[in-house]
Amino acid sequence: LEEGFGVRLSEDAVARVNTLRDLLEEARQAVETMPQESGRLTPEQERWLQPRGALERAIARVLLVVDRWLFRTVFRVRAEGLEHLPEQGPYLMTPNHESYLDPFAISAVMPRPRLHDLHWAGWVGLLFRGPLTRLFSRLFQVLPVDPERGLTSTLALGRAVLERGHPLVWFPEGGRSTDGRLQAFLPGVALLLERTGAPVVPVWIEG
Repeated sequence: LEEGFGVRLSEDAVARVNTLRDLLEEARQAVETMPQESGRLTPEQERWLQPRGALERAIARVLLVVDRWLFRTVFRVRAEGLEHLPEQGPYLMTPNHESYLDPFAISAVMPRPRLHDLHWAGWVGLLFRGPLTRLFSRLFQVLPVDPERGLTSTLALGRAVLERGHPLVWFPEGGRSTDGRLQAFLPGVALLLERTGAPVVPVWIEG
């Protein structure tokens, strides 16, 4: 249901399922409670899309300098194919995902002019759990992706970013690979590309 149709059932809903009829009823209720994909965002989602203030941008710049130094000198990260990045306008970057360090590695090699507008899709269970992680997400324009709220709510946020002209990093596997092999993509990335017409920039991270 989740991979094919974007319908996610909570653990409580799954526990109530004993028959196929129960499953269909829980799926119907889940669909009815999902936000309609009208392009309208919740007030909370709109707040995360507000431009950063001068102080927030200044702090982010300082931390990015540290990130670039650390990953280029200690981790010796290198990038090939940067010439394929669009110089302006929206696009969707779709990296594979093996480590929590992946976003920091990408930030370390991205051209500086594009970092200013770059937005990220981030899992609420990790990046929005407390004041410090929420501050971090605000500084680096990480947007909350909550699978429990359904695919349409998540897509509305990603679509708004692209339609406002910003590049967006979206990990299409939906989670980290534990063995280095590429996992099946969740449907969100394909739907975003289909409904926005934004160009896609595939990214492969290794090492």
